[in-house]
Amino acid sequence: MGNKTKLKTETKRAPNYSVKEKSLLLNILYDSKNIIENKKTDSTTWREKDEAWQNITNIFNSQTVDCPRSKDSLRKYYNIKKSVRKEVLKEKLQIKQTGGRVAEKTEEDCTKDLVLGLINEKTVFGLNTSFGGDTNEIPSNIDAKVTMPDQVETTEGATSAACGNPKKGCYGIADEKPSRSLSFTKKDDWGNFSASKPKNPVTPYLKQKWTKRRRPGIVQPASKLEEKYDHIANIKQELYHLEKEHILKREKREEHIFNLKKTKLELDIKLRELELKKHLDGI
Repeated sequence: MGNKTKLKTETKRAPNYSVKEKSLLLNILYDSKNIIENKKTDSTTWREKDEAWQNITNIFNSQTVDCPRSKDSLRKYYNIKKSVRKEVLKEKLQIKQTGGRVAEKTEEDCTKDLVLGLINEKTVFGLNTSFGGDTNEIPSNIDAKVTMPDQVETTEGATSAACGNPKKGCYGIADEKPSRSLSFTKKDDWGNFSASKPKNPVTPYLKQKWTKRRRPGIVQPASKLEEKYDHIANIKQELYHLEKEHILKREKREEHIFNLKKTKLELDIKLRELELKKHLDGI
């Protein structure tokens, strides 16, 4: 036998992707992003992905002006996606850094926006919260303008300069009257408040009304309880009698089976004795 020679298919290294080729690939992928970015791992999804990559390869090679690319070579999209994720993470870390450090300038890449349009941005930037969080960037300069009325008179009976309608209050808000009239006495007056007032009992207007959430317990009369206990005792007594009858029947059945087996053995012994006697007489 001669030495077995192994044939190795050597793949030549293709030239690097140019910016035009990257943008062309990402634009073609946009129509098939639902298939390429599908997270399922069943056989049907893999077959659909393989067919989609073959279609993307045909379209790419028909539109490119550089060297044609293979299907495996076009999967460089995954490397581009990883690099974009790393770049976004780096920007996040630089935003959170403290101590007066200046953020490093990154090279402008036109393919970054195309990749972010293909993938789910929530997996890159995280979920947005309506209450804010540490991931949100705080603006450095906030311009706030506050406009106040020119003149506001606080004396009793005078109207404000910002009030246009005498029936309405300032800033066009109607004065609302209380729904019910409250009668305050001198005792309820808080104008002359002293340190000893908290010792006084709470006024009825400040008292809180509590309600019980639990249902009130139902108290039954003693006669109904006695009836329930009697009913339970009767059931237990009936169960005892049924179990006793069942045990007696089982004992009788076992005794009958034992007698049948005993008689069978006695008959077998007599039969063997007769056979033995005949055999001895014949000899």
